[in-house]
Amino acid sequence: MESRVSAQPLFLFGACACGETRFEFAPLNRTPEPKQAKAERINGLRWLTCHCEHCRKHTGSAWATYLMPLSREIKRENGKKEKEMNGKDNCDRGFDISTEIKWHKRRYLKSVPTRCDGIRFSSLSNDGSCFRWFCAKCYSFLAMIKENVGEGDNSSEAAIAAGIILDGDYLLGKGRKPNEDLWPEKKFPGMLGTHTFDERCLERAAPWYLFREQVRTKREDYDKILLKVPHIVRQALQLNINDGKVVEQIGNFEGRGGCFCGRCRFACYTFPGEMQHCYCSLCRKYSGSAFQTWAPTNKCEMRWLPGSEKYLVLCRTTSFGQRHHCKMCATSMTIVYDSQPYTTWVAAGCLDDDCCVGVEASKGNLSGNADGKTISLSKVVGKTLAERRIYRVIHICCHSKQPWYTLPDNVGTERIGGAG
Repeated sequence: MESRVSAQPLFLFGACACGETRFEFAPLNRTPEPKQAKAERINGLRWLTCHCEHCRKHTGSAWATYLMPLSREIKRENGKKEKEMNGKDNCDRGFDISTEIKWHKRRYLKSVPTRCDGIRFSSLSNDGSCFRWFCAKCYSFLAMIKENVGEGDNSSEAAIAAGIILDGDYLLGKGRKPNEDLWPEKKFPGMLGTHTFDERCLERAAPWYLFREQVRTKREDYDKILLKVPHIVRQALQLNINDGKVVEQIGNFEGRGGCFCGRCRFACYTFPGEMQHCYCSLCRKYSGSAFQTWAPTNKCEMRWLPGSEKYLVLCRTTSFGQRHHCKMCATSMTIVYDSQPYTTWVAAGCLDDDCCVGVEASKGNLSGNADGKTISLSKVVGKTLAERRIYRVIHICCHSKQPWYTLPDNVGTERIGGAG
């Protein structure tokens, strides 16, 4: 009886934040080396993280985390079974969409063109082009897909966004309650593979993701910087979003960013001084990654640039907060809490790299400035702008952290179980 049970494949489950897009995937063998494995059965999972700027933009996080098969049991024409390891021929094999993904709900499933320089779906067209699956109702990121992955092959493969895995969650007052049926790591050790990540595009890592030794700025120093923001700038930022004079009057922005497709753009006069890495289930589902990082900005210093209003949508995601998304590419860019009407939390992954490293913006006189002096706070000597501004890095909602991810010891000074 036990052998029959172990021969049955086990599926994992994924779902968006609103629950209207739900599926099961990865017919996994329940033992690392099954003797009764059927053809095309998957042996374990492979974890891949990509740090390219494209993945960081469309997840709004420090990096994207994907799940792919570790290896498969392939049944040849002669009836012999062989193990095919992922990464063969310098190619990453995703889950076969037609045979290894089973949909429960897909009414709001939508795909848009995107790019990932870390995943090598095919050796035939390794230009990074692919498609992104997301829920058109709640804008959760579900998977990265590639069509026609082989020569003369019409099949499509998917790299599942790890943040949407249903693996149990934190229950208020009861702590973390993993669901062993959904994430049976203890029941079947080795089935889910090791929790080591195949890191891609590390040379293009987020410049704002600072390690503990890099955070040297003090809060009082950052507050002094805020006091230097001219009154004329605060007045200009109160203008209507369609008023093109906003850009002319503000001059240089320290913080600039936007969604993946570039249709929604924002600017912050002062670069954010705090980074909060959030592990709650909503942030994981919207970003599709292990966490999403949020940076608070003063609402009077942050402005959506002209043209963004055509594609910007503000969705209520909880009873106490809302998020800005791009209608076209589904990037989650901000959180606005009801209890914090004067603060906008910007997704750090949406920040442009050049503003984080301190590339000096084009100089121009600030309209209305009495002495006509140029304000260029983005000029950096020595340390990057992110290092000069960020004074606090913390981890929040750690109770909801997924079981496959380990918090880094050298990032952040505080770990908070709930919200920060």
